[in-house]
Amino acid sequence: MWKGVKIRTFQFSPSQYGARKSALDLFGDESVMLIHAPGHCAGTTATLVQANDKFVLLTGDSAYAIKSWEQMISPGITPNAKKAMESLAWVRMMSQQPGCVETLATHDPAVIPHTIEL
Repeated sequence: MWKGVKIRTFQFSPSQYGARKSALDLFGDESVMLIHAPGHCAGTTATLVQANDKFVLLTGDSAYAIKSWEQMISPGITPNAKKAMESLAWVRMMSQQPGCVETLATHDPAVIPHTIEL
């Protein structure tokens, strides 16, 4: 399926973001941060998009639905339950910040496609 596709890997760097304090600043201006947020997989990445003191957080596989962080429900199968719960707690904390416009769980069937402006 991936034959002929050039895949570039990346390394997380020390950061103020995430429970693991490691991320990749995609554009070098902190507008889009790929944050190490282990959950279902060890390399799970959450995406933080921010501008004008506001942000949107896309949880990746660290949370499957709003209920996940509201009720602290683990993503199920995970290689490290402690790290997964730390990521989930970070998602919960971020979702409660004043600048949070929206936190979206990647697999949440309740999420309806829409436009978000920051």
